[in-house]
Amino acid sequence: VVWSSRRPYQRDFQYKSVPRQLPREGEFILALQSNLGDKYEVRNVDFGALNPDKSIEAASNADVIVGVHGAGLTWASFLPRHGGLVELFGGDRGSGNRHYHNLASLADIHYRHTSLGSMHWKPETVKIVCDLIRSIPLHLASVEPG
Repeated sequence: VVWSSRRPYQRDFQYKSVPRQLPREGEFILALQSNLGDKYEVRNVDFGALNPDKSIEAASNADVIVGVHGAGLTWASFLPRHGGLVELFGGDRGSGNRHYHNLASLADIHYRHTSLGSMHWKPETVKIVCDLIRSIPLHLASVEPG
């Protein structure tokens, strides 16, 4: 499982904040890993800090990408066939925004979503996200017909 991180960045010598950034992201990732157990490995990837080749490699070696709605979820198009995307809506993006649902459909990957509302998460948020991850049939991920 790849967590698609959203972090502030610097461009043209200016510091840019990132909307829809999950507060206490590190704690959230640890809680995901703890709740999912040993069957899953959760890796934190900041696609914005990687070059395109490394981004493609990170996505194509994952079974599931999880993250807050944003450009980093575009890399889900490089997931193995039948992989999964879990999109978290919040802040200024509601679940009516179907960009990544459509991308998942075109790429033949499973799609799940939930809403965080104000972007603040609670322990029950972790459980909801873990249930969405578990609902993706991983036994099919990365398997091509023989």
